[in-house]
Amino acid sequence: MMRKQLDISVPSLATLLFAGALVVGLVAAVTVLTARVVSLGAEVHQQSTLLAAAGGRGDAAQARASAQDAAMRIDAPNEGLAAAQFETRLSDILTRGGLNLKSIEVLSEGGEAAPDSLSVKVEASGSLLGVREALLAIEGGTPYFFVTEADFAPESESGDKVTLHLVVEAFMTGRSEP
Repeated sequence: MMRKQLDISVPSLATLLFAGALVVGLVAAVTVLTARVVSLGAEVHQQSTLLAAAGGRGDAAQARASAQDAAMRIDAPNEGLAAAQFETRLSDILTRGGLNLKSIEVLSEGGEAAPDSLSVKVEASGSLLGVREALLAIEGGTPYFFVTEADFAPESESGDKVTLHLVVEAFMTGRSEP
C-alpha cells in the first residue's frame, strides 16, 4: 500500500495559521461588540421606561432619551424605505471595508415578535482584514445593526480571500401602517 505525502510549504502553513488566528479574533470582536450593543440598548430602554413612569417630570431628560432611542434605529416612514436605507448603509460599510458585495436580500420586515425589525442576508467577498473592518463597523455604528448569523469560507487555497455570509438585523422608527 502506497501512502500519499501531503506537501505543505512553510508560507502556506503560516498563511493558514494567520487566517485561523484572525478568525478567532473576529469571533471575539463580534461577541464583545454584540454584548456592548445589547447592554447599551437595554440601558436606553430602562432609562426611557423610568422616565415614562415619572410622568411629566424631566421633559428635557425624556427628550434626550427619546433622541438616543431614535439614533439607535433606522428612521423611515415605512418598511420599504427603512429596508432601502438598511441595504444602502450595509453596502457602504462593506465597500469601505474593502469587500465586494455579491448580494443583499431583505429576509423579513417585522413580524409578531418584533414588528419594528428588519433582517437582511448579505453575501460579500474580500480579505480577512476587510471582513474584520466591516464587522466592527456594522456592530459599532449607528443606527445599531446586529449580526445574528455569520459564516465565511476561503475562496482560494492561500486563504487570502474569503466569501462572507451574514444575516443582519436592525430596528426602525417612524413606522406607519400601509
